[in-house]
Amino acid sequence: MPIRDRPPAGLVARMTFHTQLNSKMSEKEWQKMVTETADWFGWIYYHSRPALTQAGKWATPLQGLAGFPDLVLVHKTRGLVFAELKSQTGRLTDKQERWIDLLTYSGAEAHVWRPTDWPAVLRRLRNNPGGNL
Repeated sequence: MPIRDRPPAGLVARMTFHTQLNSKMSEKEWQKMVTETADWFGWIYYHSRPALTQAGKWATPLQGLAGFPDLVLVHKTRGLVFAELKSQTGRLTDKQERWIDLLTYSGAEAHVWRPTDWPAVLRRLRNNPGGNL
């Protein structure tokens, strides 16, 4: 897959609209924007989706501490990124904050990204790891 330098104009226009005019973007919409952009720039990513339990509740299957970041993004030349995605008003749980802190302290690149972080997210997905956000 070729490494691209900029996302398609339609994606940029949608994100500009949402971040400047509509800060009420849902976390699901925000995740779609981030993953579409990551795809465009040649990243692969992992995201755990919830499943319906026998009790009729939605839960994300896991073993270990809950709160792991929403996305793990990997690129051949641009590095490894852990990203917790939140709506503009969404709050981190204590467990999510612990994961982000421990990943960061261990030397990993870990972020909490919100829709108004779009310019920084775009720069990070477009640039090599040593670049400024």
